[in-house]
Amino acid sequence: MLVSGFPLMSGKACLLVALFLTASWIGALQPSELDSEEEGSIFVHSRAVTTWSGTVQLSSSYTVASGDELRVLSGTTIEMSLGARLYVDGRLSVLGTDVAPVLLTSGISTQSHEGLQFNTSSNGFGSVIRNLTIQNADYGATIYGSNPLLDNLTILDPDYVGVDLFNSATPTIVNLHIDEAGQDLHGFANTWRYGLGLSIGAGSAPVVTGLRVNDAITRGINVWGGSGGLIRDSHIHNVSLATQAISAGVWVEDSILLFQNLTVNRSDHGVYVRHITETGVTRPTFRDTTIENSMYVGVFIERYNHSLYANIPMNAQFEDLTVRGTGGPNAKAPGLCTAALNINTSGVYIEDALIEDNDCIGFRGYMMGPSTTVRGLTVNGSGEVGASDPNLGSGIYLRSVNWAPTFDDISVSGAAANGIHLRKASLRGTNWSVDNSSSIGLYIRESHPEVDGIIVEDNGLNGVHIFDANNVLLENVVSARNGASATGVADGVGYLYEESNTLTAETKDVTCRTCTSIDDAQGGIMLSSSIDVVLENHTIVTPTGIGPALRVDNSAITRTGVVTIRGMAIHQEEASTHAVSIGSSDARINGLNLQGNHSGMFWTGSGASGLPSSLASSTLTGPNCLSLTAHSELSVDSSDLSTCTGSITVQSSSISFDGMPDSSHLALNQPGASAINHVKWISSGAPPSLNLGGTAQFDQMWRIHTWAVNQNGFGLPHAEVNLSFDHTESAITETMPYAGNKVLGPFVGMRTDAFGSTSVNEVWTGCLYASVRNDTGPTLLDADHNVICELLLPDQAPLIIWSTPVDEQVFPSGGEVVFNATESWDLESQAMTFSWTSNIDGDLHLACAAMNGDNGSNLTVNNQTPVCFSDGTHDVTLEVCDTSLNCANETRRIELTNLPPSISLTLDPPADATNRILLART
Repeated sequence: MLVSGFPLMSGKACLLVALFLTASWIGALQPSELDSEEEGSIFVHSRAVTTWSGTVQLSSSYTVASGDELRVLSGTTIEMSLGARLYVDGRLSVLGTDVAPVLLTSGISTQSHEGLQFNTSSNGFGSVIRNLTIQNADYGATIYGSNPLLDNLTILDPDYVGVDLFNSATPTIVNLHIDEAGQDLHGFANTWRYGLGLSIGAGSAPVVTGLRVNDAITRGINVWGGSGGLIRDSHIHNVSLATQAISAGVWVEDSILLFQNLTVNRSDHGVYVRHITETGVTRPTFRDTTIENSMYVGVFIERYNHSLYANIPMNAQFEDLTVRGTGGPNAKAPGLCTAALNINTSGVYIEDALIEDNDCIGFRGYMMGPSTTVRGLTVNGSGEVGASDPNLGSGIYLRSVNWAPTFDDISVSGAAANGIHLRKASLRGTNWSVDNSSSIGLYIRESHPEVDGIIVEDNGLNGVHIFDANNVLLENVVSARNGASATGVADGVGYLYEESNTLTAETKDVTCRTCTSIDDAQGGIMLSSSIDVVLENHTIVTPTGIGPALRVDNSAITRTGVVTIRGMAIHQEEASTHAVSIGSSDARINGLNLQGNHSGMFWTGSGASGLPSSLASSTLTGPNCLSLTAHSELSVDSSDLSTCTGSITVQSSSISFDGMPDSSHLALNQPGASAINHVKWISSGAPPSLNLGGTAQFDQMWRIHTWAVNQNGFGLPHAEVNLSFDHTESAITETMPYAGNKVLGPFVGMRTDAFGSTSVNEVWTGCLYASVRNDTGPTLLDADHNVICELLLPDQAPLIIWSTPVDEQVFPSGGEVVFNATESWDLESQAMTFSWTSNIDGDLHLACAAMNGDNGSNLTVNNQTPVCFSDGTHDVTLEVCDTSLNCANETRRIELTNLPPSISLTLDPPADATNRILLART
């Protein structure tokens, strides 16, 4: 059958043709000719139905006119001439079967035809293609704004595009198979747009089930231009070699669609998502996706304009993702990959992802922000082995991450270098684990993470290494058996803090809270040039023969600052070293508990210019368990030295021991080689035996709890107290607080130096209140004392304690006001009466008809109508008198005015610490 390009015919032939065509038209008008499979939403009142079978040769393009139908029966072969295309403006029904498919091919195998094209006018006519094979085509099927059904369509070797969708096309595609797209054109194309399997563009939204694309040059699936749709059960293999564009199994730009059950194998890039148009939205969703053996990147998500990093959108969503073998031996060219999963200037949502056996970084993120959420990420066996840059060997590498993406339930195992590497990254996370990395488990550099729940085990170097970072919070961390590959002490400890040396501030500290080190090769914790580290609730258990468990060395820095330790238990079994060694550092230590077999604690401060340090509520053990040097001001409070043996050594320091137990079983060595060597033994048990030299000085000191009271035993508010001493101390004068008592001191009871001891000091106490004075003493200053100075006072006025309202308080117009002075009291315990007077409304008890059942100390006004406390600015005077008619008064200014409405806002979900509301993804 030859269709199109009819030859000249005789008159008789023309008559026969005309009769045949007339018969066809008449038949087309019969209801029996309407296709029973038509799903059309448009009822056609008359149309021509053309049927093809056998071999149909097209010498030029053919058009199925609007309102007409072309039926192609099973087993039909359609041979197309060079450049010919089958246009569909009406309805096309290709009725191939599994055993007798329809073939659309070139009349000459070396020439290419243009395939099928559905135009917008065919939309709704119910075109159906079943069991069709297209070969030798430039374009297999092109669809403009139409909705045909493509069922079991095979396209072999299309030069440009297998199936190409434009103008909001919405076809249904089932079992589409495209092989070797662009292979014949590769190396000769003058456009990047060749070698595409399925291209979805210009607002199109197909439903695709069962897509196979093999050996395409540029893209397996190409989505662009605000398109959407659903693509299920897709398998893409070997998309590679494009030189004018990025080769990718799946490419999505500026579109939103859903992929389900997608596999991409042995392609240059597995999935590539690029957000280009800032006025559009890019956010594809991938569920049940497996990307294997990619040459360069398994999954890449990026914003094309990398300079727009201030407000980063979420550009892709993955659920149940697997990426493996990137750059590995089964990739097209091994050893060329950069990352299994790469994010650049974009946000992403990832839930349940497995990234394994990749020869490059497992997960790399750059320029991410709060739009990124990762939950359930496992990275195994990834990173470049032997890379000169340790970043490239990381399981996870995050760089320049803005506050604050969320990374929850993260597991990294067997990384080629660092397990997790953070560089200038601010993020939040929970439940991280890193094991068997060749280098560091968790490396944090110039970063600000907040992570709760970290386990780092069996990594070659440190479990956690924090370098030049501040504003770090790690909680509930366990480091175990790390450092087996370390060649030095610093690389083999569980936690290494290095150059965390910004000035100490509560909002900038590097904090590890509830952290544990168990059998890390070179000890638990080492701080080097770090002064803003806070260690809370730590446990360190070192391997036998290893110590010190805790090392601090700040000799290389000149800044002032402290290391803070709040709760630390150390068990060390190495007698030749200290359990704690602190060098050239000031620190605040509370709750240090040393156990095992070791030589205690060695601590050198930062010298005369240092900051105050402290050691409190701690238990030290071991021979010669405490050595202190170069402390400008160190207090040792309420600490237990009972199991220490030998001596305590203090050199070139000013140390106060406060609240210490009996330490008479120890010796105190104070060599006096420097100008400052001063020990204060304050309110403590028996001191150690003293071994003082040179300028060394030892003061045994005590506190005096001083009371100023009247004859009724009541403390006198703000009474004046003065103390004078027999020797050593100068006289002092103190004003008591409101309660009338205060602990004063400590004061030297006895001073000892290299030449001997003074006598026990004596103290005299005097007090003054309401121009009445008394003196008492002397008291021997050999222990802490309570000293009561009693004054016989004449009858005093009551003492007013006015709770509410406060001075200058403003209330709404006609608002309720509670006047409360119930805590007022009298030094003689006499009954009191209270009166409240306004300069506007007068006596408020009278104005408000208050009940007289009490003494008037508590008065509520404007709690009923009509109101009795007028709007305006009031000077309210409270007068309190006792039964001896001694009176005291106080005035406060109160205002009632018309206030603007108040707003009470309840947020659900609640705002976070940065006052943001995080909504569920859409």
